Amino acid sequence: MHIGNWPLHKITQLPDWVFGARSTIIFSGITAGSSPNFFISDIALPDRCVIWHISALVATLGGVSVAVIPRLSLSLADILPTSDAEYVLLETVLPGVEERQSGIRVFRPELNLCRVRYFFSPQGRRFTVRESFGAGQASTWNLAILFSSIPSEVPDWLVSG
Repeated sequence: MHIGNWPLHKITQLPDWVFGARSTIIFSGITAGSSPNFFISDIALPDRCVIWHISALVATLGGVSVAVIPRLSLSLADILPTSDAEYVLLETVLPGVEERQSGIRVFRPELNLCRVRYFFSPQGRRFTVRESFGAGQASTWNLAILFSSIPSEVPDWLVSG
């Protein structure tokens, strides 16, 4: 049965197995140099997809100071932003999870959202990450996002009741 025109609230009622293969996009970096830094995924996302898991880990090298721990932000974009002025205009991926810090949406390090099942419509855009850190603090960070596309067809028996 074709479900391409179903609203997202109806698709959320489908079982997990109909969403098919899951893909992972991983961002990683070492904070050393100018800040902020921007990154964009190599692949564009499907028109509609579901996020299953998001995990971020930041490890400071040397002494730990909460004031200088790197902050990460996740948004959707067609092209890589080059400044905070461009970045603040992008659509956030995690509404409600991020907090505002100096006008920028950020989430705390060591974020681990399991079994998220978050449905959204990136419409072919890419994940974009903004990373910022305190001066003089070296850190490594990793951000992994597990996602899959939303199917346009499901077996008839699944929805026929």
